[in-house]
Amino acid sequence: MRYIDDETFLIPPDSKPIVGSEAVRRLVEETIKEKILSMGNPKVGHTNFWISESGDMAVSRGHFKVVKEVAGRPSSNEGYYVTVYRKVRGKWKLLCETWNSIPKPAD
Repeated sequence: MRYIDDETFLIPPDSKPIVGSEAVRRLVEETIKEKILSMGNPKVGHTNFWISESGDMAVSRGHFKVVKEVAGRPSSNEGYYVTVYRKVRGKWKLLCETWNSIPKPAD
């Protein structure tokens, strides 16, 4: 949570924004309770990463895949994200993140 700013906002797909450090904390606590089986490949990292010339803003974008256990079976969610960071008093903080999910083909 030390990288979460009081002004942080997350924009999940098909949902209202999650605003502020306390709301983000609640989301993280809920996520920890889920049975996450895997979260992509950490060796791959960001697809793209940019830092502003002034050195106080950065943007990353990439692909994610999360597999969790739902009703005793693996269920995956895959998509793309964009994350914005800024320096606050010399420390990098998450300012904003948005992501989408790739629709699964119909059975």
